[in-house]
Amino acid sequence: MKLTVVPKEIHGRKIVFNVVKVEPSDNELLNDKFLNHPPYIAYDARTLTLDLSTMGLLQKVKVGNIKSLVLEEGRVLLIIGA
Repeated sequence: MKLTVVPKEIHGRKIVFNVVKVEPSDNELLNDKFLNHPPYIAYDARTLTLDLSTMGLLQKVKVGNIKSLVLEEGRVLLIIGA
């Protein structure tokens, strides 16, 4: 499965994306089934929400919101601050 997404907004430690395209088949019933993975990822009506606070090291950092998110040299640089 290949997704084409566009970042829409950031809420605290959640990143919301608009789903532009799903390959090989773009069917809402299948998208809902395959793209919903609570508590990490939620999918609803062409919107994908990634909850970073449920993942690995970020679970240990209890305070702060996403201040910056940058794709740099094939990796994601995430800065959390108060």
